[in-house]
Amino acid sequence: EIAIDNAIDAKQLVEEDIDGKAFLFLPEIYEAESSIAERIKVMIEYPPAPKEISPAEIDAFEKTNNITFDEKQREAIEIAVNKGLLILTGGPGTGKTTFMQQIADGWAIAGHPVVIFEGELGRDSMLAKSLTRISGGELTHDDMNGDGMSEDKRGLFEKVLDIYARSIAERMYIIPGEIKYAGMRKAIEEVADKHGEPPLVIVDYAQIVSLPQELRIADERIGLKLVASELRRIVDEAHCPLFAISSINRVNYDKQTTGLQAIGGCNMFEYSADLVMSLSIKGDKPEERNANMLLKKRPVIASITKNRYGSCGIVEFEFNAPAAMFTEIG
Repeated sequence: EIAIDNAIDAKQLVEEDIDGKAFLFLPEIYEAESSIAERIKVMIEYPPAPKEISPAEIDAFEKTNNITFDEKQREAIEIAVNKGLLILTGGPGTGKTTFMQQIADGWAIAGHPVVIFEGELGRDSMLAKSLTRISGGELTHDDMNGDGMSEDKRGLFEKVLDIYARSIAERMYIIPGEIKYAGMRKAIEEVADKHGEPPLVIVDYAQIVSLPQELRIADERIGLKLVASELRRIVDEAHCPLFAISSINRVNYDKQTTGLQAIGGCNMFEYSADLVMSLSIKGDKPEERNANMLLKKRPVIASITKNRYGSCGIVEFEFNAPAAMFTEIG
């Protein structure tokens, strides 16, 4: 007992009275479980405000991105936008950032605000992806970052930049650099106040979100659980759809389809999400997948592995990497 008392005094253990009984916890476990319990209370007390995406808005998105969704895909979009948290996973080279950004551009074109917290790429690189996609791949990243443009390329650049300025820029907020949780909340609130509706929020990527100092702990997995619960809290309190890109475990890099166990860091991302989707390079064998990875136009499988409100399934896309564009196959 003396040893336990000393550990409590040294904050190596936490004592909590539950229904008249004393329980002992490791501090990091106590903080994680307490945070999760608080998030559950918030979810119950403050359910998401109804916000329905209309069929006309999905139609407009299809037209803008040259995609035709089937019934299952439309259902997934409605769930992700109307219900809350989507986690997108995938290995290197599967186009996770491009996939999410294409959705973001389409959402802005449809007249809605978007906030992208971008921890991987700079604002210039994200803009270049959009301009490349608008040009149909005619304007490449090298064109925009080389020593000089030809007259024809300069004219094309000015044309697509004008399209971006008129149809996307006023509703697109790209925030590069370290992703700080407190800064996320403030930015989301400011954009919502400005546009009169909650923005679509994209986090690239979830494993590098920086928590407030008081929630930072040494155990990385427990820390990621807190990140997952805080992302869920943003959805429930700010009433905004949030799409978070997640890394996957390295052992799943070479698989054609991955299950929920592949989500990098901890299973709290799976539990918190309303929809989990993974992107993977198509191929029955590793050699085929490796060969497809080298293609400029890569066959990609999008697998919906969790859907809290509907069905799961797969959709095939062509990922045109030089054009920064996904196109549905079939």
